[in-house]
Amino acid sequence: MRQPERCAGAREAEVASRNRGRGSSGPRRTGSLPLALAVVESDDKSMCYVLQRSADGGRGSTSVQEAGGMRWELMPGTRNVVRFPVELVAKPTSDLLRTVAPDVREVSLVAESFGLDEPPMEVRNASDRAMAERIAATTCWPEDARAKRAAIEAMLKPFVERALRMCREAREAGLRSDDAAEKFVSAELEGGYWLKPLKDASDYWAMESARRLVEAYEAAEAALGAERAVGLAIRGEAWRPFDPQEEAEALFFGAARR
Repeated sequence: MRQPERCAGAREAEVASRNRGRGSSGPRRTGSLPLALAVVESDDKSMCYVLQRSADGGRGSTSVQEAGGMRWELMPGTRNVVRFPVELVAKPTSDLLRTVAPDVREVSLVAESFGLDEPPMEVRNASDRAMAERIAATTCWPEDARAKRAAIEAMLKPFVERALRMCREAREAGLRSDDAAEKFVSAELEGGYWLKPLKDASDYWAMESARRLVEAYEAAEAALGAERAVGLAIRGEAWRPFDPQEEAEALFFGAARR
C-alpha cells in the first residue's frame, strides 16, 4: 500500500487553500471529480477546507470553521447554517444512516488517492440476500403480528447501530486529520519547529481517516441492504433480488398503474 503524499496526500488541497496568496498551486485533481477549494470567511479566525465537487458541479461536503477554541461545520453552500450533529443524539434509524453515510463519489476518490481498495460493488445486494436467507431460516416467530414485526425489526438494529457508529468514528477521524494537517502546515510556514513528528501525525491521521471512511461506507451499504430484506418481510412480500429496472418503474409509474 503506497503512503500518502506530502501533508497527508489527498488533503494537500486543504494546504493549498491555506496558502492562498503565498504562491499556492491551486486545487488538486484526483480521479474523475475535481476538488474545489472553499474558504469560509468570518470576522474571527477562518479555516479553509476542500469541498468535494459533484458530477453536476455542485458541492457536497461540509466546511469546517473554528473560532475561540470552538469548532463547527457549515452546511454545503452556506455561510451561516451550522450543521447539527444529529447522529450523536437521534435514535439510530435507517433514515438517519442515509443522512450521514459517506458519499460513494467521495469514497471512490479517497480510496484512489490513498491506494485503498474500494468496497465491493455488491455489498448492499449481498447483505440483502443474506438477511433474506436469515429471515427465511427463522421458524420460531411470535404469533402476535406486532410482536413478529418487532422481532424482524430487531434483526436490523445491530446493522444500523454499527454503521452509524462507524460513520461517527470516520467523521471524528477526519476532524483529527484536519487538526494534524493544520498543525503541520502552520509549523512549516512559521519555521523553527521539528517537523517530522508533525508530518508523521498528519500522514497517520490522513490514512486513518481515509480507511475509516471506506469502512463506514461499506458498513452503511450492508445495513441498507439488510433493510430491504427486512422491509419485504414486514410487508409480507416474497423476497426477490434487487432489479434496478423494476424499482425505477415502480418509482415512476407505480401510482399510475394503481
